[in-house]
Amino acid sequence: MPVRSPAKELASSGTTVNSYCPGIVGTDMWGTIDKRLAEITGAEEGATYKKYVEGSALGRMEKSNDVADFLAYLFSSDSDDMTGQSFLIDGGLAFR
Repeated sequence: MPVRSPAKELASSGTTVNSYCPGIVGTDMWGTIDKRLAEITGAEEGATYKKYVEGSALGRMEKSNDVADFLAYLFSSDSDDMTGQSFLIDGGLAFR
């Protein structure tokens, strides 16, 4: 895990280090990714995006506020005792 070493190094100063690993977030960036994958694989535009969104356990793309709400938690004092962690929040895409 890439956050463990800096988490150990910075712990004595009270600094926490965590990471957020998103799934398919409904942003313009995913439109670009889908377009490039279509060019590379020959798939129809939109097919890759649809495949991954429908393949997640929740069957939906993440919304920007899903990301913002989790990051707000990480930046709040509620997560002060959490460090060296990578959070995979992807609607169940990883275990599809």
